Amino acid sequence: MGFTRAIADKWVRRGVRVNLVAPGFIDTKIIDWAKSDKATQAEVLRSIPAGRWGAPDEVAKTVMFLASPEVAYITGQSIVVDGGLMLR
Repeated sequence: MGFTRAIADKWVRRGVRVNLVAPGFIDTKIIDWAKSDKATQAEVLRSIPAGRWGAPDEVAKTVMFLASPEVAYITGQSIVVDGGLMLR
């Protein structure tokens, strides 16, 4: 997050926005280990307040939001897309 803020501060006057999207457990191959057996899957899902895996399109929509011209005044921010995992 600090790196994102530092780079955003350096580039903002040139019209470049820098933001961070930090995904949690998104249903892709990278979390296959967490879905490898029912016990592990249940344990991981219990730790996520939303109680489910995130969908890749949920991360993509967050990126699209940050890239849209409607939010051109947002820079140096971090958005966590994790179903509330960081709350615990």
